[in-house]
Amino acid sequence: MTLEADLTPDITKSDIVAFLYANSEYGYRSIEIRNHLDIPHGNATTTLKRLHEEGYIGKTDDSYYHALDNREELRRYVVSLDQFHRMSNRATDET
Repeated sequence: MTLEADLTPDITKSDIVAFLYANSEYGYRSIEIRNHLDIPHGNATTTLKRLHEEGYIGKTDDSYYHALDNREELRRYVVSLDQFHRMSNRATDET
C-alpha cells in the first residue's frame, strides 16, 4: 500500500516531517524538536501527535519521535524541499 503525503511547505507539520526525515538516524523527544524548530509547546505537541496518528512518523515506547523506514515518499519530499531551499538561497545570493 502506498501512502500519499499531504504536506505544505513552511507549516509546522511539514517542518517537523522535514526535520525528522533529514535526521532519520535518530529519534527525538518532543522538547528537542520544539527547541530545534522554535515551535510553541502546544502546537508542537498537537502536531506530533497528529503526525504519529496519521502514520507520517513513528514514536517509541519511551516517547522518541522518528522517521519511518517505509515512507519513501516523505524522504523524497524532504530532498525536494532541501533542493528548493538551496536554489532559492542561491538566487537570493546572486541578486
